[in-house]
Amino acid sequence: MKFLRFSGLVVLIGGFMLLASCGKGKDPEPSIEEKQLKLLVDTWELTEATFGGTTGNRTTDYQNMVLTISNTDNASPYDYSVTGLPAGKTPWPASGTWKFSETIPAQII
Repeated sequence: MKFLRFSGLVVLIGGFMLLASCGKGKDPEPSIEEKQLKLLVDTWELTEATFGGTTGNRTTDYQNMVLTISNTDNASPYDYSVTGLPAGKTPWPASGTWKFSETIPAQII
């Protein structure tokens, strides 16, 4: 009779231990795109601008340029906007969209 009481207690304690050891599980590992996007979404100030050919260093012309990368809906393509562009012709549009390359996940298009 003592054996039945003792074995019941062991089963009850074992059940509690089993339930206590069940965790919620780990979150899935974020993709390369998700990791890169987390690093990129921010406001960026230009520190240097150089152009190839004969134009060379153009940092003074673009010293007020600010790039804002946003991710409001968590879906590609992502938005960007640029402020502080000099008047006249510039290689950067004031706003637009971008996405990651399908073949190289860390490459921006």
